[in-house]
Amino acid sequence: MTEENREDMFRAVLTGRMKVVEDKMREVDQAVAILVDRIRSVTEMVETFPEKYGGKVETKIETKLVPKYHFMVDPKVVNDKSRTPNSVALRWAIWKAMHKAGLGTREISQRFNVNRHTVEYAMRQGWKPSNLKLADSWYAKQLKLI
Repeated sequence: MTEENREDMFRAVLTGRMKVVEDKMREVDQAVAILVDRIRSVTEMVETFPEKYGGKVETKIETKLVPKYHFMVDPKVVNDKSRTPNSVALRWAIWKAMHKAGLGTREISQRFNVNRHTVEYAMRQGWKPSNLKLADSWYAKQLKLI
């Protein structure tokens, strides 16, 4: 098998997988839209209840929908278990972005195959390692992307 054939097969497999992911994302978006409509209708029913039945009902329904984004992280970063300040800073910066997007510490730790308490420690430290020196240009470039 030639190098070109391997690359073509890889592209075909990757394209197929991306299509599956995009289809699933569309399904999720549709499900979220349906859920938001249902929440709105229930909220309207609760708000109009006192008018219809003449009673006082004090209710407060807060609907907050936090979208959870799918993060495509370089496998080099996910599989990097080194403790150098640059690699730790990069991991923590990615974890911070994931946390801001609504992912919990459990979900982040599962994606990076680390203990949940490791992610919580990074959060307590303000997502910044104390001994950070951005000497390596690759890590500095990655941190600027986040």
